[in-house]
Amino acid sequence: MKISAERSTTAKKTTKEITEMMDTKLEVLLTQTFNSRPLAIVNNLPGLYADFTPAQLRALAAALCAAAQECELQPMDRKYFRKKQRIYDIVVNK
Repeated sequence: MKISAERSTTAKKTTKEITEMMDTKLEVLLTQTFNSRPLAIVNNLPGLYADFTPAQLRALAAALCAAAQECELQPMDRKYFRKKQRIYDIVVNK
């Protein structure tokens, strides 16, 4: 019963309210795979059926590209590798 009540409340939110809920930071853990390849674990991507404006999509894409670039540039050394927690700003140009 409680779950369905929460769903109906969420369904009633306007597009503006949903837009304002978008995180302004992208949390990424830079690490490596078992065979020493770059790997990024994104902790706060939006869930299923997320609504985005084109500006929000571009901002999210820019933050993901920055994470990918940093992930590829870090040295991959199996013995001395250290995980790095990074936070990238998601800046939406209106």
